[in-house]
Amino acid sequence: MNTHTQRKIEQTLKTTEVLTGITIAELKGKSRKVPIPFARSVVFKSLREFTDLSWSQIGAVLNRDHATAIHNCRNVFPHSQDLHLFRQLYLTIEDLYTETEKYEEFNDVETLKNRLSNAHTTINILKEQVKRIKLQTKEYEDHEKKYRELPAHKQQLFKERVNAILKMI
Repeated sequence: MNTHTQRKIEQTLKTTEVLTGITIAELKGKSRKVPIPFARSVVFKSLREFTDLSWSQIGAVLNRDHATAIHNCRNVFPHSQDLHLFRQLYLTIEDLYTETEKYEEFNDVETLKNRLSNAHTTINILKEQVKRIKLQTKEYEDHEKKYRELPAHKQQLFKERVNAILKMI
């Protein structure tokens, strides 16, 4: 199991402990006294949804077998979501994983180098586009200046020709 997954497990257990007041030892213990099974089911479901752990590995986190983990996710978890505290616990863990994953990609130096390189490439492309737009703007300004220098009757003739071309399009 990698350190990233281990960190997710620890975050899930600690968040469950803080929000429910149920200790990690109680989660790993044998008690079936409500609300402990509901908290366990949220931990099982969270680990299944947000990690790549197998059912056996998920069960082992709370000293259970794979069948217990599956049973909790399929049968106990839906009942736990009827209670506001456990629904909120699951949503908090989901948010925690989502926020963590947003920033995890920045931990890899190679990823950062690639992103920086891509950003430089994009900046250079944008600079070239700005140069082209400036050239086009300059040409437009030159044409407009020449148009303004034309006598009124030639400006009128120019407008008529442009309108005729536009009608053909």
